[in-house]
Amino acid sequence: MSFYAYSTGVVEGGELAGSHYERFLELKRWGLPMCPEVKRVSTLNEVIDYYQAIMNGRDDLAYEIDGVVIKLDDIEKQQQLGFVARAPRWAIAYKFPAQEELTVLNDVEFQVGRTGAITPVAKLEPVFVGGVTVSNATLHNADEIERLGVMIGDTVIIRRAGDVIPQVTGVVMDRRPESAKAVVYPTQCPVCGSDVERVEGEAVSRCTGGLVCSAQRKQALSTLYPAKRWM
Repeated sequence: MSFYAYSTGVVEGGELAGSHYERFLELKRWGLPMCPEVKRVSTLNEVIDYYQAIMNGRDDLAYEIDGVVIKLDDIEKQQQLGFVARAPRWAIAYKFPAQEELTVLNDVEFQVGRTGAITPVAKLEPVFVGGVTVSNATLHNADEIERLGVMIGDTVIIRRAGDVIPQVTGVVMDRRPESAKAVVYPTQCPVCGSDVERVEGEAVSRCTGGLVCSAQRKQALSTLYPAKRWM
């Protein structure tokens, strides 16, 4: 495991610089690993230029990022501004737009969760998005499938939400093939065959099998006895 040092905690037997950036340099002099992309700027235009430069070069970095953090450099002013809950008033995250790519929806599979929730999962032609190859993406529920108007065989837009969770966000309608098929929500659980029901007012459909359903049993046991307990 590796890390970049980014701040200091309690200091005893001495004082650190009154500049956040200068403290970075002190940490570097002590031999701690520092992010080479850290930069001190003076104007809003320089902030924007830095943001654009990092966004344009993000694919060449040795680690994944979803934005940059802009901080006030003056430590005394940082202390005066303080925090709101767990977030500092003297820093703000400037996120990059989510990366999107096109691919083909080959099929939709339905997974059963611990509470019986039936989740549609898009099975995709593998596509490289935001530094990873994506072959599965969530479709959330029947309402989302209807809202998107998505069909099996469609060319779809894939986005990594927060650069983490792949999602289908749209359909390229003019690429829909004649062979496209509607996504049919199951009326019986794909695992145990029990009836699937959807309570009025809820977005989620559920398997009614309870612990008779092996998928629900497995998920329940995984919650009670996570893998780390056996390691």
